[in-house]
Amino acid sequence: MKKLSWLAALTLALACCLPVSPEGPRFYLRNREVSGRVVGSDIFLARDQLERLLSADELGRIRWNAGGEPEIDGQLAPPGPGLSLSWLATQLGFVRRQGEGTVDWVKLPAAAASAMAEVSDESWKRRPEFREAGRRLDQVLQEIPRTDRVALQARVDRIGQQVVKASPLRGMKWTFVVVTMPSPNAACTGEGHVFVTDSLLDMGITDDELAGVLGHEVAHGVRRHVFRRSDLLRDIMLLLRDYEKLQARIDKGENTLTLREQVDRYSRQRDQLQYKFDHERFYSHVDEEEADVLGLRYAVTAGFSADGLGECLGRLEKLRISQFGTAVLKDDMSHPPTARRLEILQRARQNAGF
Repeated sequence: MKKLSWLAALTLALACCLPVSPEGPRFYLRNREVSGRVVGSDIFLARDQLERLLSADELGRIRWNAGGEPEIDGQLAPPGPGLSLSWLATQLGFVRRQGEGTVDWVKLPAAAASAMAEVSDESWKRRPEFREAGRRLDQVLQEIPRTDRVALQARVDRIGQQVVKASPLRGMKWTFVVVTMPSPNAACTGEGHVFVTDSLLDMGITDDELAGVLGHEVAHGVRRHVFRRSDLLRDIMLLLRDYEKLQARIDKGENTLTLREQVDRYSRQRDQLQYKFDHERFYSHVDEEEADVLGLRYAVTAGFSADGLGECLGRLEKLRISQFGTAVLKDDMSHPPTARRLEILQRARQNAGF
């Protein structure tokens, strides 16, 4: 009997399989629920779910052969009615955590942090991104004045430094600045630099809520979210430049197979980067979700309640609704909906056991 390709097998399976029983286990990857056909302790998903579940780097590691079968680092996926979540998650470095009625595949904060060398001396002073983040904060302060309310600044300093000690960049000097601004907000300009508006503090948020907010901003700095877009633009420009040089050599008559292969390779890389740029909204949302989860871990490790960030997000949403109506509940370009963020925070708390 002729062996079905992975894609043909998936099509056949999806055409005839029954819905998953609601009493069966629920599967999650990076705190996002996965749908598909459950087989034993595994679930098989369709290819069209991957973009929602995986980062661009993770998607880039998956290769599809001529038969439509996926492989990662030369390892072919096992046969089945779709793509095995267990195989996929294991190959991409996720860790399985099983609870009552759930199977979670997560990348633990500790694992993510291990990729970031811990700063334990004053080498951070020489880090280009630290200096650039300071320059960006200085630009903010040229437009928005610092507060003269000493108690507010002291409170943010105290809680911010506690949260930082729970992060991989604990050895770095972090600057927390309170600025005067009518809109409640907080932002990270890069590693080591965060500002908070006095109007956020005037909402009467608790120390636990403030720790959750600051943990979120510190996580942005730790994971380089602020610089990702600028890195993307830089990489696109470098590839375009190299591609143009190669194309010019071909136009001058250096019509060799090697040159054409190089042009094709650069073209593919350029297209991949362009795709990332075109889908910046998706990656921005992923960054926010990651900062929520890591910030939660930092705040709890520093001794604050796991409820803090979620409660502050709820406060901010109520304020926005009172000011602008329910239209603000629609998805925006930079942040996922609050309900989505609260759902992910709840899943992260279950995964971590707090």
